[in-house]
Amino acid sequence: MKTYIIIPLVVLLLAVGLYLSDRYEHQTNSYEINMYRCKNASFVLLNDKITNFSVGIAEQSFKAMPQPFLAKEGKKLIIRNTDLDTLFENAFVDFPCIERVFFRKNKFKTIPKALKQLPNLTDITLTENQITTLNTTVFEELYALKNLYFSRNPISKLSFPTTESELNTFECQFCELTEIDFIPFVSLRNLDLSNNELTDFPIEVFNLIGLKELRLNNNKINNFNFTAEENQRFSYRGLNSIDLSDNQLIQFPTVLGNLRNLKHLNLYKNNITGKLVTEGFISLEALELPNHFISEVLIRNVARNNYGEESTLDYFLPSMTELNLKNNQIYSHY
Repeated sequence: MKTYIIIPLVVLLLAVGLYLSDRYEHQTNSYEINMYRCKNASFVLLNDKITNFSVGIAEQSFKAMPQPFLAKEGKKLIIRNTDLDTLFENAFVDFPCIERVFFRKNKFKTIPKALKQLPNLTDITLTENQITTLNTTVFEELYALKNLYFSRNPISKLSFPTTESELNTFECQFCELTEIDFIPFVSLRNLDLSNNELTDFPIEVFNLIGLKELRLNNNKINNFNFTAEENQRFSYRGLNSIDLSDNQLIQFPTVLGNLRNLKHLNLYKNNITGKLVTEGFISLEALELPNHFISEVLIRNVARNNYGEESTLDYFLPSMTELNLKNNQIYSHY
């Protein structure tokens, strides 16, 4: 083959090889490149919205109102005090390094789908928005999620979002909750549904694998009447702590004695009247029952010896270290 043909062919092959090599290297390192760019980038997205904020700032400062705030601080993204009610889906495509978002006091009506662009999210705060439902698929592929905060949104019916991640905290205080629609089998340690309008104990919480702490204080719970099948669910072994203070119970919820690992039970500020009968509570360490109308206390516990033989006890088991029955009308304990 003649030289004038060979040389251009070799040059062409080298060029193609360099191109493919560079392309392969870029694809291989694209994640690292994007993470590096994200860490060193400033928050310049949503420019079309930011212009509108400048007008809002002037108006709000005259009224001494909180000013809109958008910022990227390291791995944290903040959008606060804005009129935003939605985000375009690829709004955060350039920010894969973000681990925490704080979208507080905005006007979001649904969970922004743009969050799907943030695979490393551990914390999502969407408090004080206008969200009415948590029935979303946004969290299904966010495997690093740990904490979800939705307090002060008008969510009357809670449909717990599906996620494959192991959650630590889910919070929905002051959400106007009146019922629990659905809770899938997901992993969660701490559930806070305090300061809502619930009237029934949400037995659906036993679908939360690994649940340790449950806060239901400041609701209107007055019902612990369950079917025999539902009562069996109270053999759930995970819960360590339940806060039912500031509700409307008139009877002591004896079914909670079936929670074998329950250590702390707070029933402060209810209206429990008459005889207090406790049975079970084999791990209970602290019981808060002040300011009720309890007249009698009857303790029914069972102990087993080394041979498995049962004997009836009329006192709390040795695990109990704190018992608060102040300001009641107790005249008998047997």
